[in-house]
Amino acid sequence: MKRKLLVTIFTGLVLTSIVLSGCVQAGQTGELTPLATRPATEPVTEPAPPEFPEETLAPTTTGEAGVAPQGSPVGGYDDLVEALLATGAKVEQVGEVEQPFSEMPARVIRVNDADVQVFEFPDEATREAASAMISEDGSAVGPNMITWVDQPNFWASGRLLVLYVGKHAEIISLLTRVLGEPITEHETMSPSENLPEAVQAAVQKLSDTAKLAVDQIEIVSYERVEWRDGCLELSKPGQMCAQVITPGYRVTLTDGEKTYRVHTDESGRLVKIAQ
Repeated sequence: MKRKLLVTIFTGLVLTSIVLSGCVQAGQTGELTPLATRPATEPVTEPAPPEFPEETLAPTTTGEAGVAPQGSPVGGYDDLVEALLATGAKVEQVGEVEQPFSEMPARVIRVNDADVQVFEFPDEATREAASAMISEDGSAVGPNMITWVDQPNFWASGRLLVLYVGKHAEIISLLTRVLGEPITEHETMSPSENLPEAVQAAVQKLSDTAKLAVDQIEIVSYERVEWRDGCLELSKPGQMCAQVITPGYRVTLTDGEKTYRVHTDESGRLVKIAQ
């Protein structure tokens, strides 16, 4: 009896093994999936990042060395030089100069043969405090009364206070285009003013040459220069000129319709009209 029972149990185990083996083979053909091949957990999908409207993502812009840019397009010295070069102007760094109204020296740049002084302050607030001390015509800065060799023209932009001493219309126009309107104001010049003799000689020369009355001629600008030769840089073909530095004036005149450029020596004895 016991032998029959053992045979029956053995037979049942064999049949069970055969059935399970068939299930595994069926799973490999796609009919059944064996438990051993199933993943322990379902795969986890990362949620997509939230989308925001484009206008809410405002980028932060910084200038050099991580400093936020000034409100003005020209904030510092490098900005000024870059802006001037972008206009096609010739810019050359000359050196430094000290002024009694400033604790820091100004960097001097030569812009198209005119010297321009650039004061760069540590921040815009400090510059605003300095520019507020300049009188309307630039003749005084705070308690300091200054005797300029020519007309002082000041511009303020960003951290910069820019000074050009002279009346050359092209330079004033160029700096105004880059820096905005000057913070100093000056009256329009006329030939009747107390002008250097060389400038008056330029007006007289144009009057005689163009057959114009003196009161028809308006002085646009004039500035002191150093000509590179004795012909005031207006030599004629084949003319020999002494190669010496000649102090004088560059004068711009107009009759209301045409503009004239006149070169003089310092005394006004030699005057030439550019053709």
